[in-house]
Amino acid sequence: MAIELDNIELTYNAQFYALNKSLSNNLVSKVFKQIKNEKKTSLTNVPINKNIRNNIRRKDVYVSALVYSTEKSPSFIKNVSGYREKKYSYIVLVEMNNMLVVSKLNAPDMGKYFPKHIKYLAHEEINTVFSNDEPVFNKLNTSSTSLVDIGVRTANYEGNDLKSALNSYGVQQSIANSYNVKTKSSEFDDNSVNPNTRRIKTKGKRTDIRSFIEWAEKIIVKMNQTKKSTFLDSFAAPIDYEQIKKNKLSPVGVLLRTESLEDKIYNGDGNYELKYKKSDKKYLTIKHSRFRKVINEAKYSFTISNNQFELNKSTIEIKALDNKLKLKSDDFRKIYLFNVNSKRPQNIESYFNSKGDFSIIFQDPKYIYNKHQLYFDKGILNNIESLLQIVEPKDYLEDVINEKLYSDNEKKKIDKTITCFDEKTLFNMVEKKVYDEGHLICDDLGDEWADHIHCKIHDTSPEILFYISKHGETSTKASSLHDVLGQVSKNIGNIKFDKEKFEDKIKTWNNNWSGTKINRLRSDEKDWNKVLDDVEKLIVNPKTVRTLCVVTTLLSYKQLKQELIDFRDGKNKQKHLSQLIWFLASYVNACKINEIKPRILCKP
Repeated sequence: MAIELDNIELTYNAQFYALNKSLSNNLVSKVFKQIKNEKKTSLTNVPINKNIRNNIRRKDVYVSALVYSTEKSPSFIKNVSGYREKKYSYIVLVEMNNMLVVSKLNAPDMGKYFPKHIKYLAHEEINTVFSNDEPVFNKLNTSSTSLVDIGVRTANYEGNDLKSALNSYGVQQSIANSYNVKTKSSEFDDNSVNPNTRRIKTKGKRTDIRSFIEWAEKIIVKMNQTKKSTFLDSFAAPIDYEQIKKNKLSPVGVLLRTESLEDKIYNGDGNYELKYKKSDKKYLTIKHSRFRKVINEAKYSFTISNNQFELNKSTIEIKALDNKLKLKSDDFRKIYLFNVNSKRPQNIESYFNSKGDFSIIFQDPKYIYNKHQLYFDKGILNNIESLLQIVEPKDYLEDVINEKLYSDNEKKKIDKTITCFDEKTLFNMVEKKVYDEGHLICDDLGDEWADHIHCKIHDTSPEILFYISKHGETSTKASSLHDVLGQVSKNIGNIKFDKEKFEDKIKTWNNNWSGTKINRLRSDEKDWNKVLDDVEKLIVNPKTVRTLCVVTTLLSYKQLKQELIDFRDGKNKQKHLSQLIWFLASYVNACKINEIKPRILCKP
């Protein structure tokens, strides 16, 4: 039995595309047929009267609709035939005001079926729809543009008014993925927006096609209005991909986003596994231990040279297509992700490219490419002075010649009789110059939280500090600082330890450092029970400040300041400075998000 378009009830929920040219009856019919073939729809497809570009409601509005069903075996029943579950889907296309409005349920993304007819709206066009309606943002999902795996990659916020709750500096290194926004308008009281998918939803009951058209038209009118600035202006702003060619942007750094792949392998209930395709076309299962080793290496950012970078002896190319950047790797095409519920495995090159799970920065640090979208962070160069505020020059670091001992080469035996670290080493400087009061613990174990843990028991300014020490040649090369921040990334979650975790750590501190006579407890108080009592008070004290402090000879404050300011002013165009700025910004941003104070102590 055929149904009418008015029998279909819709929610105020749709994706919006700009139309380069009108669709045709023939094209829509072909696309609907293609979708049914792809989905292997059952014979119970629902016929709809006049379902192709119907304009009987308004001459300038064309409505097309498809309703179909698919069947599959229930996911919770295995090895038993005869059980099938049916799922109904619908697609409604509305052409109006040079726009294509798509309402759908359990259906594929329609953008790929009309590549020559539609244009994806810029994020700004979506984000400013409600800018004139006194918007109040109460939910927000963000992802970090950080090039360092340091803390959270994505974050969710909820509050009555996030504009006043979030620090504007911190959000500049973030992308607004989706959000809820309330307005003073009774028609658009409660809305959710996803600029990545160009989806806008207004809370309300299901309604008929006529009311849906009226709602969509009002949204389109709002898109075309003169916009006011909003809270979203503080975030990294999406811009057209064509700006890469127009501004001759040269890639200098890349980070692979491995979280979704790791989630499938480690948390996929055994449904996913990686296999290597050998030359004889047979597959060899990749063990978790091997995968973890490669993934841990992939978490670091890589320097791009001639549009290529190296990962685990594999060469990966950054290739520019007409509308996006992609990764190209012969080795990645030999590694496949298998899903037990699918007969078609996907190679890792295709996986990263389809999801856009990588970020690229350019010699001009104001630009970053993330999730198939180019973003512009107008504030990153303007915040050079803010970044430098966390860097503190220390004269006593001038004479440091090593990290722990004068001869700490692994091939040389350590003198087991020593009771302290050598004088002109970073470890000694932390203990003699940086440390001032409270308890100081040497946690250098190989899997440490930090090189030193400092617990300040102070009535007015209690503090827990993690010191990460790194000695090396002084320069502004980004790779040196990146190694340090890689260690910091492991510690950012540990600094908010509880009593139980600290008690477990005490057990590992009972032995002296590396078989010497250097006591792990470097402060005067040697009673671990007293330390534990004091630390417990610190943990529960709401005034306690937590600080991550990098102590390093890799940087000179004077050189760093001069080169960054010259780079900002266009006087220095060295490629590595772009990465260095992003590394510093990432460190600061991750600490701020986690309510941790960032510090870097370096040479003058």
